[in-house]
Amino acid sequence: MNITVYCSSRSGLRESFDESAVCVGRWIGENGHTLIYGGIGAGDMKLVAESCKRSGGRVIGVIPSPRHPDKWPGNEENLFPEDLNQRKDIMINLGERFIALPGGYGTLDEILATLSMMSFNTLDPARRIMIVNIDGLYDPLVAQLDKMAGLGLLDRKILKRIEIVSSTAEALERLPKFCE
Repeated sequence: MNITVYCSSRSGLRESFDESAVCVGRWIGENGHTLIYGGIGAGDMKLVAESCKRSGGRVIGVIPSPRHPDKWPGNEENLFPEDLNQRKDIMINLGERFIALPGGYGTLDEILATLSMMSFNTLDPARRIMIVNIDGLYDPLVAQLDKMAGLGLLDRKILKRIEIVSSTAEALERLPKFCE
């Protein structure tokens, strides 16, 4: 299965964020899945890719043209879209499941783009996204989505395709069923 992971390319983050990237990458690799990710050899992106590959998984990096020099050399395959919008489209189209680890506005953009795609794409209702909400990072996003659904601005059905977990341990516990 192709699992797209969204996370930060920044280094020096909280240990719990780095640990989550390592553990999720390891789980993907140990279970014979393919990692689709931003392709950069830095921060949590590098950690998730290294641990996936080290554990036997296949790693595909999707790196926009301006960032080619930053690609992680361990990627088995690199795709080079022209810009971030094409990058998101490729990552979404390749992914069968999606995992959002802690990240900044790029990760937030990827989460929302994935939800939008899932909302409009009725051909593949099996696609789901897991949000790893370490330290409550995504609490405001979850509350906003719930409020929007309550006001009728989005279909509550899409929220059923989001699985929120509050820790790496909970993510690892739920991933087998999530990836069925």
